[in-house]
Parts: sequence; C-alpha cells; structure tokens
Amino acid sequence: MRVECYHTRLSGRIAIAPLLSENLADRMNDERHRSASKYQATDLESSDAELIRGCRDGRQDAWDKLVSRYQRLIYAIPRRAGLNDEQAADVFQDVFLTLFEKLDEIEQPEKIRWWIVTTASSRHGR
Repeated sequence: MRVECYHTRLSGRIAIAPLLSENLADRMNDERHRSASKYQATDLESSDAELIRGCRDGRQDAWDKLVSRYQRLIYAIPRRAGLNDEQAADVFQDVFLTLFEKLDEIEQPEKIRWWIVTTASSRHGR
C-alpha cells in the first residue's frame, strides 16, 4: 500500500508522503538506510527554511528532501515509545500530513525540526 495525497500549491502538485509504504519498517531497519552519510551530502545543502519555502512554492524536490531529512527521526520517536511498526507508520504519515497542511502557517521555518519532534511526540500517545 503506497499512500500519496496530492494538493495543488500554486502551479505544482506535491505528494504528501511519497516514501510511506507497507515496507516502511523494512526500509527503516535496512542497513543501507541506517547510514546517514548517504543523505548528508545532498540533504544538508539546503537549510530547513529554504526547503519550507520551496514546499510553499510547490516544489516536489524540496518536499522530497524534507521527507528524506526527517523520516528516520519521525519514525523513531513512536518506535522508542513502544509503538509497533504499523502504529509508527501512522504517526509518520500523520506528522507529514499535518506539516503539509500547516506549511503556510509556520512562522519560523528554521525551527521545523523542533516542530516535527514536538508533533511526532504528541501524536504517538493518541
């Protein structure tokens, strides 16, 4: 099951959670995905604020980088709280959907990591 939500933002469309699928847990546990070095070179080229601005402009590449940058963190928070893989995947999807819905309301995009951690932490108790 691959979950994608689309929303028109200006002239483009952004897939909300393009990486979410049935095998999310498998990918997260896969050693290739444990190596942060694979993502560091490309993901850290843009600041969080730049990525949020890109998402607001409807750029799929900005959204994909944001998902890539924070997917492990968002998935790890509910897993460490004792949720199973399916529940953690639900939190993952909920956090990214909420982020997408609130993109225009984020006043301090440079603090998006804090927002993501707080949102994921509050969602795992639901």
